[in-house]
Amino acid sequence: MLKESHRHSERLSFAEYVDYVYGKTKSTATRQKTHYVPERTYRRETDTVPSLGHGVGNASKTEIPEYTGTYIKGISVTHKSNLVPVTSSEQARDISHMRR
Repeated sequence: MLKESHRHSERLSFAEYVDYVYGKTKSTATRQKTHYVPERTYRRETDTVPSLGHGVGNASKTEIPEYTGTYIKGISVTHKSNLVPVTSSEQARDISHMRR
């Protein structure tokens, strides 16, 4: 558990542990705590990273698809917001007379 919480310096040998359990030594809180210092730090060699600004990879907005045919006359809303395409005036009449 000490390794997981980065408290390596507070580990005890078996003899130190036995002495601690029997009260022959004081708690480990009196030990000098040291902080981890890496051997070398990572530093980016370039100061800035240029952004990609020459147009490659830019996404353009697609056009909204629009129905231009003549087969579907409209869209009807039936029970529970179900959208149904209407292809004839007879079908529109049937949908308007429909009950739940």
